[in-house]
Amino acid sequence: MRPFPIASAAVAGILLVGATTGYAFAHHIVIPSKKQVHHAQHQVQVQKGRVATIEHQLTVAQNQLQSAYAKEEGAVEDYNGAAATAKQKQTQSQQAALHANQALASVDQERKAYAAGVIANYQMAPQLSLLAGMAKATGFDEIQQQTAAMSESQNALNSEYSRYQASSTLAKVAAVQARKAAKAAEAAEAVALQKKNAAAAIVAATKAKAAQVNKERSAELSELAHLQHVSKSLETKRQNGLEELARERAAKRKLAAEKAAAAAASYGIPPSTPAGATAAIEFARAQIGEPYVWAAAGPNDWDCSGLTMMAWEAGGINLPHHAATQYALSTPISPADLRPGDLVFWGYTSNPDSIHHVALYVGNGMIIQAPHTGADVDEVSMYSWIAPNFFARP
Repeated sequence: MRPFPIASAAVAGILLVGATTGYAFAHHIVIPSKKQVHHAQHQVQVQKGRVATIEHQLTVAQNQLQSAYAKEEGAVEDYNGAAATAKQKQTQSQQAALHANQALASVDQERKAYAAGVIANYQMAPQLSLLAGMAKATGFDEIQQQTAAMSESQNALNSEYSRYQASSTLAKVAAVQARKAAKAAEAAEAVALQKKNAAAAIVAATKAKAAQVNKERSAELSELAHLQHVSKSLETKRQNGLEELARERAAKRKLAAEKAAAAAASYGIPPSTPAGATAAIEFARAQIGEPYVWAAAGPNDWDCSGLTMMAWEAGGINLPHHAATQYALSTPISPADLRPGDLVFWGYTSNPDSIHHVALYVGNGMIIQAPHTGADVDEVSMYSWIAPNFFARP
């Protein structure tokens, strides 16, 4: 599985050149000395290994970035919840403060009423004493009336005092509640800010790491393009090799058709399937049970694009050892047009540059693939994982 594709058609073209310069040309084609050719090929292979390594690092970096995005989403939701809590606590604090102010105002009113009652009773007391001294002169009835009036005044005063005490207690409770609510709001806001900053830090750090790896990838691809550069004179000789290779392909197709005819019926491949596709399927089926090994292309170990490359080589078509470039060099088709031998691809997005896995379609919704590390080449439904989103015919 090779999750990070070549970024542009230009670079893909360079890789194609690299693949063709690796072919074994016919003996009669004039080429530079073996020493020169072997040295150039060795340098290209070394650089391809470095590119493969950086591609793997980019796979890891992208997975980490996706994980960071998921953590960011969670942190944002945590922030939203904490912010909502903070808003609620602020509202509670404001309501408690309003209650406290209202209670304090009530206390002030009760205090004034109580003070007025005390003054009124104080003013009444001398009159009652004077009446007591004049009881014989003015009569007992008048004294009794004054005493009853003073008793009622005292009762009213006691009621005023009780209301004063109740209002004072409510004011104190409301003030305490207001302070607690304010502290809770501050704590909730602090938690929200902490979560928000943590999420931003995770994403920023992961993006920076991915950007650095991508920068290194660009440098490695540039160096690969430099090493694969072919001078004008060598390009003429390379073209002669490609013409010879085309003749060899024709011979391979003829041989593959003869070889695949006998196997087609036993494998359940429709008779209308082209000979090259039949040969590719036959080759892929022969590898079922062999282990997945990263960057391997046989004879006993495979990664996804290594298996499809060698399968279609058996079918007479040469493809590069890279899933995204296999798609770029094939003819895109719709899922409805799938037929045995076609390639199905999985990409992270709708952009073909995001292709990270390829498998060989064998009909009836089934594929043969080299899945991932720790698994073997198998034949499964192409919907056994997630549905593929790219389809092409070599």
